[in-house]
Amino acid sequence: MIIDIFQRILAPLAQVDRALVFVVGLLAGAFVQYWRERIWFKIEAFERFRRELSEKPDFVAIKRKIQDWANHHEYEGYIEGAAITYHELQAYLDLMEQIAIYQKWGLVHFRLLDEILGDDLMDCYDYCADHHILEAYESMDPSADYYGYFARLAQKLERCEKRRQRMYSLLTRPWR
Repeated sequence: MIIDIFQRILAPLAQVDRALVFVVGLLAGAFVQYWRERIWFKIEAFERFRRELSEKPDFVAIKRKIQDWANHHEYEGYIEGAAITYHELQAYLDLMEQIAIYQKWGLVHFRLLDEILGDDLMDCYDYCADHHILEAYESMDPSADYYGYFARLAQKLERCEKRRQRMYSLLTRPWR
């Protein structure tokens, strides 16, 4: 009799437990699917940027000009080759700004950018800094943040590079 009473009381609770397990399973599955899609989106976004920089003829030409400048501008007597036009540079900077915005919002992995596109980003930033391009944009409209995300990403990449150099110098220093 007492067992019968407990079974009547606990039977609905068992159904609630099953329903709760089912809901938790659905939520866990949805969460895993969300993270899987997010990671896939990050990879696709990065791959799109990498493809644009390495396969689009306009960007390849601009990248080649900037790399030529980056590799040779420190030498005495260096004469800059073919100049980058305003429209070319603006299109290139727009792509760099898109990359930086995607990274800021966590839509592209920072380490992928650092390892694969870091040199291109830093060469572009150094070129802009040497030619005072970002300052020129700021002087046009001080209230606007022209290419601010790109500048902050480049500074973050610079800090990471300095940290790597410090670690390398500590690891290669002779022990006493």
